[in-house]
Formats: sequence, C-alpha cells, structure tokens
Amino acid sequence: MTLSNSSNDFTPADVVVGSTSDTLADNFVNVPDGTPRFASESYDDIGWTIGANYRINENFTTYLSIADSFRLPGFEDYIFGGPATNPTTGEVARGDQVENIKQVEGGLRYADSVNSVSLTAFYIDFAAKENLGPTLDDLSATGNGIACTAIPAPANCPKVRDVFRRSLDNIGIELEASYSPEALEGLTLQGSIVWQDPQLSQDNEIRNGIVEVDTNGDGVFDERQYDVSTTEGRRPRRQSELLVNFRPSYDFESIPLSIYSQFMYYSERFATDDSTNVTVYPAYYQMNLGGIYEFSEQMDLQIHIANLNDADSFTEGSPILSGLSFSNGDYTGVARPLLGRTIKASLTYRF
Repeated sequence: MTLSNSSNDFTPADVVVGSTSDTLADNFVNVPDGTPRFASESYDDIGWTIGANYRINENFTTYLSIADSFRLPGFEDYIFGGPATNPTTGEVARGDQVENIKQVEGGLRYADSVNSVSLTAFYIDFAAKENLGPTLDDLSATGNGIACTAIPAPANCPKVRDVFRRSLDNIGIELEASYSPEALEGLTLQGSIVWQDPQLSQDNEIRNGIVEVDTNGDGVFDERQYDVSTTEGRRPRRQSELLVNFRPSYDFESIPLSIYSQFMYYSERFATDDSTNVTVYPAYYQMNLGGIYEFSEQMDLQIHIANLNDADSFTEGSPILSGLSFSNGDYTGVARPLLGRTIKASLTYRF
C-alpha cells in the first residue's frame, strides 16, 4: 500500500517564514489522505559472472572477472522513488524499477613471505531505475504560461511529468600493498590507493521546475518557463576521485596486545549532482588510533579513537539554494558533518 504523495506546510502561525525559527522539518510534511492504494507486482532478471585466475609463477598471479548482475526493487523504492499518481488523470505512473549492473575487473598480484602487492583495474556500468520528475503545470496549455494558482485558474489546469533514467560509468585503478618486515616481527604496514573517474549520464533532460522570467528587461517577471536539468557528464554526489587508506599495526610478542592506526584521505566531493547550485565539500584527511588487549581466548578489550586529528568536513548534504536563506540574507543548508574526535571502548566476551 502506498500513501498520498501530497505534502503540507505546518509552519506555526507565530513563526516568521525565513527566520531562524523557521525549520524545514515542518515545511514539507506528508499527510496520508486515508485512501488505501494496493500494489501487487513481480520482478525478475538473470545475472551471471565468469572469472579466471592464472598463476604465472610462485609469486605472480593474474586474474580477470566479468559480471552482469541486477538489483530488484525493495521497500525503500516505494517510499522514496516508487509509484506516483498523475494529478490530472489519476493514473499511477511507474518506470522500470530493475537496476542493471555490469562490472569488469582484472589485475596482477604478487606475494611472498614479506610483501604482498595487488594492482587492479576496474570498470562499472550501472543503470539505475527509472525516476519521475516533479509534477508541473503544462505551460503549453495554460495560456502564456499562466500559473495554476492564478485567479481565475486556467481550465482543467493540465499537468506534465517527465520520466528519466540515469546511468553511471566508472573506471578506476586500485593499488593495495602489505609489508611485514622480518627484522621487526609483529609489524605490518598495509594500505591502498584508489583513483576513479565516475561520471553520470541521463537518457533525456527533464523539466525540473518552473521559473519566472523577465523577457523584455523591464524588471517585471512576465513569463514562466521550465527549468530544464540533466546530470549528463557530472560526478555523482559524495564521490571522491582519490582515496588513500594507510593502516599500520603492531602485535606485541610478550603481551597479548595489538595496536593499530589508520590514515584516510578523501579528495573533494560534490554535495549533489544536480545541474545548478552545486556545493563542494572540501578534501580532508582523518587519523584513527586504537588497541586490542586479549585477556583470554574468550574475552578482549578494545579502545578506538576515531578522527584523532579532529578533521572538519561533511559526509553528505544538500546544496545551498536561493530558497534556503534567512531574512538577513544568510544562506543555510542541510548537511551531515564529519564527527569530531570520539573515543570508544568495548569489552567482548565469546561464549
């Protein structure tokens, strides 16, 4: 069962719109209309994988893997991007909900008693499910772009809604290595470097909104036009091009104690992959530190310090839009910050 897609503004009457007391939490509240809408659907697809591994000699191995797989829709697809009702006809609209994934991966590995090195190249072709754009006034039928909220409203006030499908192509290289020196038994140095170039494509542009336009430069908005958008050639949101992960650790011989540290680097990312108002999240590095002490085979104590250097950045969020501004002109956005320095201790007992 799906509920109504309509939303309501429940901003309290004593709150000034755009003030610091005005929050997004009460601006868009979905309220079910009480009418049940039932759905019964089935999906199927076929996936396959083929791979080969060849040992060149005692230390070198090469491999190649090719896969064609899929992802069937889940419950979250119905909540965040599932069916929608055409406000003009009442017809339930839904695109292709099966996502297709093609992957190619191959590389070369070297290993001996001290070293381990792996160089991998990969390619991913991901076709997401079809999505529906926002429901907009049909400007070609409302008479010179008159708004449906005008009085008197255009007859029947027809609507339009675009269907589109996004795809992702990603090519990259990963270098992973591990070193355990014989001169210092217990020490292990391992890490990885990943470079990738993910890019989005879109099968067609969509009408993403309606903007007021001053056609003759007299300072008066005299026409409404579609804001057309596409993500063609853009990098996906929250995806870095360069990632570094270095993880040294040391196991003591005389006592049952292991200590470790971690250095992670993420190059800059975009908050969103929309075609306008792109917000850049800065590159950052983060250091972690910890240790594990084994009291016995059944019980151990771990202390972990995350973000030891107290790095500042964001992990995800929205772009800064003109509509997200206070009355004093300051902009506000919604983002999830990287947590500051945290210390966690855990005691594990295995029965």
